[in-house]
Order: sequence, then structure tokens, then C-alpha cells
Amino acid sequence: MKSTPSKNTRKRKEPPASAEGGSADPPHGHTGTRPSNPSKKGKSDTDKGPDKYCHFCQHAKQTMMACASPGCNHRYCVYCLDLHLHEQVSAGGPPKQWLCPTCRGKCCCCSEDGVCDLEHRHCKAFRYRARRAQNAAKRASNAAASGWATNSSSKKSAAAKRAAPAPAPVRAKTTPRRQAAAAVQSVWERQRAEAETDEEEEE
Repeated sequence: MKSTPSKNTRKRKEPPASAEGGSADPPHGHTGTRPSNPSKKGKSDTDKGPDKYCHFCQHAKQTMMACASPGCNHRYCVYCLDLHLHEQVSAGGPPKQWLCPTCRGKCCCCSEDGVCDLEHRHCKAFRYRARRAQNAAKRASNAAASGWATNSSSKKSAAAKRAAPAPAPVRAKTTPRRQAAAAVQSVWERQRAEAETDEEEEE
């Protein structure tokens, strides 16, 4: 008997038609696409850039003061101004023409020689610059030390080569064939010498 494939008798469900005879409309407010979430939209241009973080501690705080100098987008938080830079912010709010410590030359990073004599926590820009200079000096000292060690080792090896004795001359390797040839040569020379002696005696 041949098996016949079973037919699928289940029919695909179709959307119910509306009273006018058309297809059913989607629910109210549903357009077939995922609704946009306003909380996940891209940040505006005002939130981008270095003015989002405090120049001193590189953190975003709620109470921050923006510099009014044209071309400067630095911002300082009130905590760093009060604790580290010893600047009291008025209770009535920041002044409209407030200049940041960077523009006034009071921040650590304004030092031209990279040295800050003030006894306070330095800003991140100053600490990064000091750490980079320290690492560069360390790499230079390590390179100089490795170069000196290489030169000294090369000098020692050259002196050792000069002080080493000259190698002994290499003798020819004696093989059994050469030994046999030498033995035959000695026997032949001895026989020749005996023959010459006999001739002299006969004379």
C-alpha cells in the first residue's frame, strides 16, 4: 500500500473585515512601528564637549559655574572651588561675568614650568602632565642604562677575545690506510739500506 500525504485542512485565519467591507484598522495609536522613546534620544549639543565636566575633578556635578570668557568652555564645580581653590561662591548665585581660575591663572595647569607650590589637590590636567613627564624621564633613564650595559658587555667580550690564547695547530688525522702506507715505506727504506750495506762489504 502506498501512503498518501496527509493534507493540511487548517486554513489561515484572515483579519475580520470592517463594516464598510475593508480591512480592520489597527488599534488607536498603533502605526505598525515601535514608538519612539523620548528618554533615549541623542544628547543635545549643549551637553557635549568639555563644559559638561568640572575642569578640576573631571566629574559632572549639579552645582557648577561656567566661565564667561569668550572662547573658554571650562566649568568648575562649587565643591572644588571651595575646598581646593579656596574660592567662596556667593549664596545669591554665580556672577554673570565670572572668570574661571584657568583664565585668571590660578589653576595648577597654568604653571609654565610644570611646578605648583600650592599645598592642595592638583587638577587632573596638571597631574596627567606631571605623570607623563615622570614616565618620559624614567624611559630615558632606562634607555641610557641599557645602552651603558650593552657597551660595557661588548667591551668585556672584546677584551676576553684579545686575552684568549692562540689555538693550537690542527694535526692531520691519522687513518689506518696512512698507518699501513707508513709501515710499508719504513720496511722498504730498511731493505734498501741493508742492500747498500751488502754491496759495500762485497767490494
